[in-house]
Amino acid sequence: SDGSVATIVSPALKEAQREYDEGVWKLDCMADRLMEHAMLSERACYTEQHLSTPEERVSHPFFTDFRARYGLGSVLATVLQPHPNFPVMVSVQAAADSAPFSESDMVLYERIARHVEQALVLTIRLLEAEAGQLAFADALTRMSCGVFLLDQTGRVVYRNTRAEHLLRGQLSLTDDCLAISG
Repeated sequence: SDGSVATIVSPALKEAQREYDEGVWKLDCMADRLMEHAMLSERACYTEQHLSTPEERVSHPFFTDFRARYGLGSVLATVLQPHPNFPVMVSVQAAADSAPFSESDMVLYERIARHVEQALVLTIRLLEAEAGQLAFADALTRMSCGVFLLDQTGRVVYRNTRAEHLLRGQLSLTDDCLAISG
């Protein structure tokens, strides 16, 4: 949500991605158009045919220099929205000598993209839950009284430092269950 961008690529594209990150991204006429199309259109995925003109593909340095140098041809791309603050662009790069992506490729890609988006939704929810859990645990640790959290079976699933000290008196743990003596 801070506006930063991160990329993940297959090993074969690591060098191209490094160069892209170092400044070639400024030449990428397709990325901004992909975001615009994704916000304004019903279509789920796009190819270079949708995101650039025929003239650009034969004369623009992004195509004639960068993409050509790395043997990149057709591209299939979409924007996923796994979280309101985190749009995610996903693209598949074909080799320069490959045929352009077909309509059936696009249909398959849309189906796969929905699964990718759901995986990202789950990942983000888990990360948010973990962050919330850490904040909650930190708050419980700072409390001035002993805290024991029990699950529905009565087993202790968390105890703070002050609670540890209470276990030296009339409270004890037996098979992870809190017990009182005396």
